[in-house]
Amino acid sequence: MGTWGPGIFSDDLALDVRDVWRDALMDGLDDATATQRVLDQLRESFADSEDAIVAWIALAAAQHQTGRLQPSVRDRALAVIEAGGDLASWRNRSAAFARAREKALAALAEKLRGPQPAPKTLKRPKPRVSPLDIGDVVHVRGDRAEGLFVVVGIAQMSDGTEPVLAELLWDGGAIPDEETLARLPLLHEENPISLNEVTKPVQHFWLVDCPTRGKNALSNFGEVVARGVMRPDAADHRRDQSSGFADGPAISGGTWDTIAAFMDGPWHQRLVEATRRITSI
Repeated sequence: MGTWGPGIFSDDLALDVRDVWRDALMDGLDDATATQRVLDQLRESFADSEDAIVAWIALAAAQHQTGRLQPSVRDRALAVIEAGGDLASWRNRSAAFARAREKALAALAEKLRGPQPAPKTLKRPKPRVSPLDIGDVVHVRGDRAEGLFVVVGIAQMSDGTEPVLAELLWDGGAIPDEETLARLPLLHEENPISLNEVTKPVQHFWLVDCPTRGKNALSNFGEVVARGVMRPDAADHRRDQSSGFADGPAISGGTWDTIAAFMDGPWHQRLVEATRRITSI
C-alpha cells in the first residue's frame, strides 16, 4: 500500500476503507451492517498489526464524515491514536511529516470525542465519463513540486470511466514539446516481489477520480498541456498487481489533490530516485 502524505486519507488503504464504507451506505445498508462489510472485505488489513492502525483510524474518520460514527469504532480508533498511532513509522521517514501526522491524528481525535454531525444519506452519482482522453498530458502543481502525467488508459468503473495516468520523469520548468513528452521515462517503483534475488521494477500509475467542478477539479491543481501523446511503452493497466499480475503496473487511486500531496511527499522522491536508477541501466 502507498502512503504519500500525513493526512488521514493520504494512504491507499485509508482510501479503500472509506470507499467500502461509502459504497455500503449507497447500497442502503444500515450503519452496523455497513461497518461489518468494511471489516469483512478488508479483513486481512484489519488483522495486520500495522495496517490495522491505519484501517481503524480511517474507518472512524469516514464514519464521522458521514455522521454515522459507531461507538465501537470510535473507541477502537481513539485507543489506537492514544497508543501513538503510526507515529513511529513516520518518525523513521521525516520529523516534519511526523509532526504533521501527529497534528492530523490529534485533530481527528478531537472530532471523534466531540459532537457528531447529523447522519448523511449518500446516493450514487450518475455515471461519469472521463474528461481526459488517452494521450492527454496534464501538468499538476503541488505546494512544493510539479509534475507531468500522461493518460495511458481509460478504466471502466462501477460509476463510469476514469483516466489512468503515468507520471513522466521530468525536472520541472518549461513544458517539453510533444516529441520529448513521448519519450520521457515513465515513473517506476521497485516491486517488492523478487525474481532470482533481483528486484523487478514496475511502472507506477494513478487511477484518477477527476470531477470537472468543485475543490478537486483539475483547474485548481493544473491543466492539460498537450494532447495526442501516445505511450505504447506503458503497461496494460488491466494487468495491475492488485489483480494478481506480478509483472503489471502498480496503481494508486485518488483525486487531483491526492496527486498534488503525493508529489510533495517522500514516496514520490523515492519513485523518482528508483526511476533514475532503472533508466540509467
